[in-house]
Amino acid sequence: MYASLAERGPGTDFGLVVRQMAQDELQHADDLAQLLLGREVPTPIRTAIAPGCGLNDEGWPSSLMAVFALDQAATAALAGVAGLAAGSIAETASRIVQDERAHQSFAIAAFKSVADRDPAAGPRLAAEMLVARDWVKQVFPRHATLAELATDGLLPSDAAKDHDSFLASLGDRVQEALGVLGD
Repeated sequence: MYASLAERGPGTDFGLVVRQMAQDELQHADDLAQLLLGREVPTPIRTAIAPGCGLNDEGWPSSLMAVFALDQAATAALAGVAGLAAGSIAETASRIVQDERAHQSFAIAAFKSVADRDPAAGPRLAAEMLVARDWVKQVFPRHATLAELATDGLLPSDAAKDHDSFLASLGDRVQEALGVLGD
């Protein structure tokens, strides 16, 4: 989705950054696949995970909101996994969560730029954030799985809480950038 967005965004710099973000995501997928499967993500799956730009083929700000919601939901799940005491899984999850800070900074700055230029865009994008959040919950439920893995002793007891806290904090930062925090 990031790769498709790179072609539709405003300007060359935007495209370059978003293309790099797409490459980062492929590297993260390969790192996780190598760790869990012992191999990289196969090419047919790489093709299948690049379906389009946004939920409804919107303009670039809406599309960025959709892809960012999915990206950061996965990151939040990894934040829950990163709480493991040690080992390859915890180290890989922690590194990916750390890497995602650059994606967060970029997306939040882009949302702020849009809202600063068009104050009506902030509330619209905030509403789209909720739609994207609900879509992600539907296609990629995580909280219950993290809680179940914690109950089974496979993850720390606070894995689901770490996931939720990650998303709540990020949601506040996005709402602040959009000028709607507290509305």
